[in-house]
Amino acid sequence: MPRGVTSMGSLVRLLAPFLALLVLAAAPRPAAAQTNGDLAAEVSITWPNQGDVFTGGTLIKIETHVVPGSRAIASVQFFGDTNLIATATNPPFSAVWEARPSPNPAAPPVSDLRAIAVDVGGGRTESAAVRVFYPPSPPAMSVVRLIAPASGSVLAAPATFVASAELLATPGAAAPVEFLLGTNSLGVVDQSDLHFTVETPPYSLLVSNLAEGQYELSVTFGEGICRCGSVSFRVTKLGIKPPTVTPDGSLQFGVVTSFPGKQTLIEASPDLANWSPIVTNVPPGNTFTFVDPSPATNRTRFYRAVIPSQ
Repeated sequence: MPRGVTSMGSLVRLLAPFLALLVLAAAPRPAAAQTNGDLAAEVSITWPNQGDVFTGGTLIKIETHVVPGSRAIASVQFFGDTNLIATATNPPFSAVWEARPSPNPAAPPVSDLRAIAVDVGGGRTESAAVRVFYPPSPPAMSVVRLIAPASGSVLAAPATFVASAELLATPGAAAPVEFLLGTNSLGVVDQSDLHFTVETPPYSLLVSNLAEGQYELSVTFGEGICRCGSVSFRVTKLGIKPPTVTPDGSLQFGVVTSFPGKQTLIEASPDLANWSPIVTNVPPGNTFTFVDPSPATNRTRFYRAVIPSQ
């Protein structure tokens, strides 16, 4: 009998003998607006979030998502209200801004942040405004986000990877970051000698030989208050990653396996009872990508990866 694990949507759990994934078709991505026949760039502020509150004087990293249009991006300008904060000329187009209250005590402690993408032809695209608040009363707080592994990741057992965390806001200098797996400390990375800028590297720590299981990774930052992130991920011998839809409308997903060089079948079913083989793969490594040759539709379809018994 074949053996494996099953993944239904974002829920992953052990179940012999099948590995299955429920997939629904995704709507096509709308095209960017056109201006005078040219495809306009797209720009949005991805951090901080709308309505975030910081202590006055906090250094805040402003992050963007920029998609070029018909012309390459020359720079991204960052504004706090009407004041130019910084100009970034290289991806990932970010800036560090100090949320400093106005010397006028009657001025509200609030700013609207905007990013303007400027292409090589001089075309300008402005992001939606992100309003942040920085009254003097809240306690000083730092913000740290885990960037690797991604939440919901599926890793091949035994898993070895680099855990990384990014400092997004701090009322002072950088401080040591401790990585925790559950309640167990994995180690401390100290970058307290670095000044916080857009070039400040992520905090990174090597994690080795994790056995199969569901894990929660979190961090702490120095001794102060921290809005520190956490991620959940799974280590398994055979697993399917969440699906995506390619630009041409095909469904694809990654398969994680602890058995490189072994025959792996991808099968599909409309009802979890009747299965048909789609492709056979002999992966040279721990991951491979499956692309369904049939276009994604609104019908329900299940997938499983199976390693036949030898």
